[in-house]
Amino acid sequence: MASAAFFHTCAVYNNITNHDHHHEGRVLVERVVTIVAMTFCMISLLVVIYLLLPRDVRGSEWWRNPGRILVGPNLNAIIRAVVITSFLGTLGILVRSAVQMDENFPGPSEVENGEHIFCIVINVLIEYFFQSSYFWIILYAIEALMVANNKELPTAVKYILGWIMPGIVCGSGLLLLYHNGIKEDGKTEIERAMLYFIFLFPILLVLICNPFLFYFASKAAKRALIWHYGRYTASERKLIDSIHFKFILILAAFLTSWLPNIIDAVIHMAQNDNKTAKLTIWIIMCVLNPLQPVLCALVLWGLPESRISFSSWWNNTSTDLSDVSSSNVNFSRSTSSETEPLISFRRKERK
Repeated sequence: MASAAFFHTCAVYNNITNHDHHHEGRVLVERVVTIVAMTFCMISLLVVIYLLLPRDVRGSEWWRNPGRILVGPNLNAIIRAVVITSFLGTLGILVRSAVQMDENFPGPSEVENGEHIFCIVINVLIEYFFQSSYFWIILYAIEALMVANNKELPTAVKYILGWIMPGIVCGSGLLLLYHNGIKEDGKTEIERAMLYFIFLFPILLVLICNPFLFYFASKAAKRALIWHYGRYTASERKLIDSIHFKFILILAAFLTSWLPNIIDAVIHMAQNDNKTAKLTIWIIMCVLNPLQPVLCALVLWGLPESRISFSSWWNNTSTDLSDVSSSNVNFSRSTSSETEPLISFRRKERK
């Protein structure tokens, strides 16, 4: 799972005896947590790979079907970024868990070695990719609002928020924790609380901002449909209800994946010594954190509409570029093409 607590395991402890107390029990708990994390990471990664496999009906691929709502070219690019960053973050958790199972993760030691450096690097990568996914989810809400208002978010803004801001968040956390080296001794409770807040801030930002952005996007989409068709009948109402439902699913999937992390941070900052509660939350985190790529992919893209077919992929590879350029989904990034999923969905409803 993605937790700021893992950065503390990378530190070199000066007082070994304090951290070796109940060592066997701690190792057993860590092994259980690691096995659960590995299991759900593998499940999540395999499901995402399955969803990405080629299909036997052209144009029905998971990421290209024009009949789905709110998946125009610009939104589709953001969805891909959300899924890819979540996938890489989950892959990082799997790698870290495998190293822990092989007992090559650093333990309390007076000597800094390569294990401590690897620990820091792998945890930074995990946090970076998940932080990036949070910002891309915010960008999805902003882009949905812009699309509904027939506008387009500048590419530079997307890159800054999607790729640079996560680096700033991770860099701030590392600077706070390791500004005096990787010695754990001397870190105050305030510094630890600030570390949790830094890494949880983007999660809170999604939970606070996205509901408002989705609300205004829905209102703008309703106005756009009325303007385009000159009426608001049961068909248009059904489409708006579908948009509302999709936005609710996005928020529910995100909250499901990351609410345990918020609870875990509150427990740590409150200095609660209830070990059972901590273990329970960590196991829940091991189950739900790795599922983000699957949940996000399903609510943002939906299920593929045809069966897997590798032969059709090989047969159609040579004509992909020409077909895509003339398909219902226009990849030219023109603003008008973004509304096509709304229009095509509405036409399908009328049939």
